[in-house]
Amino acid sequence: GAGAIDQTTLDPVAASAAAAIDRAEAGAAAPAPSAAAVKRGYIQIGIFSQEANAKRAADQMAAAGMGAAVRSDQSNGKTYWRVIVGPAASVAERDELVARVKGIGYPDAYPVSN
Repeated sequence: GAGAIDQTTLDPVAASAAAAIDRAEAGAAAPAPSAAAVKRGYIQIGIFSQEANAKRAADQMAAAGMGAAVRSDQSNGKTYWRVIVGPAASVAERDELVARVKGIGYPDAYPVSN
């Protein structure tokens, strides 16, 4: 009749989001939407006093298939460059990244928040 409401199917994105919410509410582990869910989801592979050295380290990580970024910072009037890898989507992935970075030759690598 005229007052009937047409039912339409959810688009795939809405349907998968609804399914993820259902899983979360059921107590099942829904996939993390982003690395924000992982505390310290990045791995700092080193701090460098020379930007060129930081870039070389980042290139090594990229060559090994890991997303790397060089971030400059300052301390006591000196500029330094941090090289980080990530973000990891899970704690397990983060731990695997740490192991891979150490295997490439950065034994002091450790998880950081950003």
